[in-house]
Amino acid sequence: MSPAHLELGVGDIAPVNVVVRNVTDLYAVDIHLFFDASLLEVQDANPVKSGIQIAPGTFLDPAQGYLFKNYADNDAGFVWFVITLLHPAPAVSGEGTLFTVNFQGQASGTSQLRLKAQLVGLTEGEVAPISAVTQGGTIVITP
Repeated sequence: MSPAHLELGVGDIAPVNVVVRNVTDLYAVDIHLFFDASLLEVQDANPVKSGIQIAPGTFLDPAQGYLFKNYADNDAGFVWFVITLLHPAPAVSGEGTLFTVNFQGQASGTSQLRLKAQLVGLTEGEVAPISAVTQGGTIVITP
């Protein structure tokens, strides 16, 4: 997560990027990001579309794949993002942004940001899970 620690005031909006680093042959992700809904609210990245969306990143290019889930639930306090590349797109390696969440501070306090992630790789036509270490973050909301 970048930044891993963030401070913002009530009513202020700030982006948090969910990034992947040192990955090899990534082809799909299924990520849940959990936050304290009494302190934070996700701002809609696409108001034209119904529901609350986040902004897909460019590491797994949505133009070369299929975006299954792009959903934020401000009542329950989670974001759900699922994307896969599609043939003939090649798997990607290295570092990049998977998605960006714009959070708005709603009340003073500290919200932990927790990640649950499943990554899938594609090597020589074979699909396999990629083990990953997730690093959450913290947002401190000040009056």
